Amino acid sequence: MATIDPRAEEPADARKRDLTSKKPYTDPNWGDRFTYGLDPLADPDNPIRWYKDLMQLHLNALQDKRYGSIVDIAAGSGNVAYELLRRGRRVVAIDLNAEALEILRKKCGSRWKRYEKSGQLTVVHGDALEVLKRYDDETFDAATHMISINFFPEDRVPEHLADIYRILRNRGRLAISGPIRDWDPGKMLTGMQEDLDHWAQDREERNEGTSGRAVFGPYAESYKDFGQHLVGCKTDASTGNYDPDEMREKLREAGFDSMITRKAGHDQDWFIRADKPMSIEQP
Repeated sequence: MATIDPRAEEPADARKRDLTSKKPYTDPNWGDRFTYGLDPLADPDNPIRWYKDLMQLHLNALQDKRYGSIVDIAAGSGNVAYELLRRGRRVVAIDLNAEALEILRKKCGSRWKRYEKSGQLTVVHGDALEVLKRYDDETFDAATHMISINFFPEDRVPEHLADIYRILRNRGRLAISGPIRDWDPGKMLTGMQEDLDHWAQDREERNEGTSGRAVFGPYAESYKDFGQHLVGCKTDASTGNYDPDEMREKLREAGFDSMITRKAGHDQDWFIRADKPMSIEQP
């Protein structure tokens, strides 16, 4: 079993959901399917670069060893959390989807018991908006929030960012990413198809004895499924996407500075690295 933070409360609706439907993702629980659709894209052998490149931006931002304790907000199935664990970091992974957190447990495999016993990984099943409030000031060295801020109600995002700032130690870092406001799933899918085409062409040019497209195999279905998801998905009306300048302003209002912004996801996503400044002790 996972190490469950005792401060986390079980969501009211924790029943098992049908994650196999192919209908357009317009139901309230489509975020669960988003988690499962992304997981195959984290496979190191998957030729689609978008998700892995965005993951790498998060990992690079937190590569300094001074970021020893990290909270992964809306961690999903733990793709970023798992890589941080492999790098020896202590991770708290928070998500509303218990099934996704179970996938993280399976990824850890035989290491799970060691992570559990040492306290290197703490899994928190709950709403991050409320869970963060239970942590003391300056609890973590860093936070990661990968393509998930768009799931949070817009009117609570300033409060949420302020909570992240509060629980970070001095010189703490936030790595955050999300889709642009005018996010275009068609452009995203075109970019993903280009990734596949370049991969196939490269294999063929290296004369590896088989067509790149022919060996695409297990990735073709994940690509198709995720494409259906992108085209059909709709978030709740209270949530929204942000352009990077909008998010930078919200981060400034929360107290962050030293921000670096990058484009990602075939220019359909943004990434921001933001730091909590060193406080000046008053005499």
